[in-house]
Amino acid sequence: MKPLNDEPEVGGFIVAIVDISEMKAAELSQQKAAQEAKDRKEQQERFVDMISHEIRNPLRYEFLERFVKGRLLILF
Repeated sequence: MKPLNDEPEVGGFIVAIVDISEMKAAELSQQKAAQEAKDRKEQQERFVDMISHEIRNPLRYEFLERFVKGRLLILF
């Protein structure tokens, strides 16, 4: 803090107090929402990966089974 006046017999300070509790609460809320969105996206990606894997594997099995039994019809 800096004195208002350089004269030794007269002096004082100006002090400002600002309540930032609302801004801090909004910031924390935004951070929480961002983390929740990130978590949801990761869950969605894991779900899609799992479903994709589950869909491909039975199809591969069916493809191989038909190929081995000679019932695979390939059209070009």
